[in-house]
Amino acid sequence: MISAASTSLTAASRKIILAGMVSMVFYLMCLYSPHWQSYGEVGWAYDFNNNVLQKQLRAKAGIQYEKLRDVFKAFGLYSALDISSYEESCWDINTLFQLGLISVNNERSWRFGIEYYDRRSSLGEFFQDKERYLGLGLWIDI
Repeated sequence: MISAASTSLTAASRKIILAGMVSMVFYLMCLYSPHWQSYGEVGWAYDFNNNVLQKQLRAKAGIQYEKLRDVFKAFGLYSALDISSYEESCWDINTLFQLGLISVNNERSWRFGIEYYDRRSSLGEFFQDKERYLGLGLWIDI
């Protein structure tokens, strides 16, 4: 998998840094049961827009639980924990947690829940800033 990031947003309180990169990503997922799965990912960037501030390596791991048709026979429960770390952030730990309801229709999953995130900005051009938020979300797995 090859991924690319680009700059597109501005903000008054943040300094925008041109921080796009192209990376090679190695990914592995393990299914432990019908309800539990985990994954790991290692990324290596090989093309930078900013060689001074950006670094090559990143790592990510997570675990997810889903139990379908557990609530009112139409919805299930899910939770997910995602932990990531970047060389350019001195390997600080980034944490994302989701908890909510899931419904599967025609092999497509609809999730509604809360999400908590703490650490590095998820927008590439603000990678030196830290964020913390709690939000509501609707996610569609296609």
